[in-house]
Amino acid sequence: MLEWGPYLKLLERRRKRGKPVPALDNEPELFEDLQPAWRAFNALHKQRQVSFVPPPLTVTDISTWLEINNYQGIEKQEMYEMIIILDSCWVAHMRKRLERDEKSKKGKRKDKRKKWFER
Repeated sequence: MLEWGPYLKLLERRRKRGKPVPALDNEPELFEDLQPAWRAFNALHKQRQVSFVPPPLTVTDISTWLEINNYQGIEKQEMYEMIIILDSCWVAHMRKRLERDEKSKKGKRKDKRKKWFER
C-alpha cells in the first residue's frame, strides 16, 4: 500500500476494464479495528509538508486532528501511537526508496562517464 497508494484510483479503473492488477489482487486485508487509524494516517499524510527528505508528521498535527475528531482518553493515546507507527514505517520506506534511487543515479552516471572515456 505504501508503494501504490496514490495510484489506487488508476489501478481500480484498470481492474474495471478487465486488465490484471496484481497489486490489488495481493492487497492485504486491513482488520476492521485498524481502519480508523489508517484513515487518520491518510488524512494527516495529505497535509504533510513537502520536502526532498520526507519529514515525519508533527505531534501538533496529530494532536490537533485527534482533538477535532473528538478522540479522548485511552482511545486518543492508542490512536496517537498507531499513527506514529504508521508514519514511522512510511518515512523509513520513503528514505530507503530515496537512497535506492540515488544509488541507481550514481551508477548510471558512472556508466555514462565510462562510455564517454571509452570513445
